[in-house]
Amino acid sequence: MNTKFKIKEQYRTLDDLEKYLQAKSSYECKKMFNSWRDINIKKEYCVLVKKSALYGIKVNFIDNNYVMIEPVIPGVYLRNFATGRGFIPPIVRMLLEKGQRQLFNEVSKYFADIYN
Repeated sequence: MNTKFKIKEQYRTLDDLEKYLQAKSSYECKKMFNSWRDINIKKEYCVLVKKSALYGIKVNFIDNNYVMIEPVIPGVYLRNFATGRGFIPPIVRMLLEKGQRQLFNEVSKYFADIYN
């Protein structure tokens, strides 16, 4: 459920993306350390669109022209609980999936104005 977008030149910094998303969204949007870091992502920071402790979308650059958006669990305790081992984490992820998908679709629509 992650998507890559090529964006316009005036939105090529995380600060610009943060301002844009704050203007578009009614949710909390903030630039923060990327604690969901992926080995393929080189930048250390991301913009988090946070609906609640359960639902959030991470936006980060994968190079100078492209951003990737992907759903994340913003709450550290809940994230650790949902990524642990055993049979409970898959159940937790399944329960969260619908809300994450709705937020992901909503945030994806915001990027329609800044596609390149």
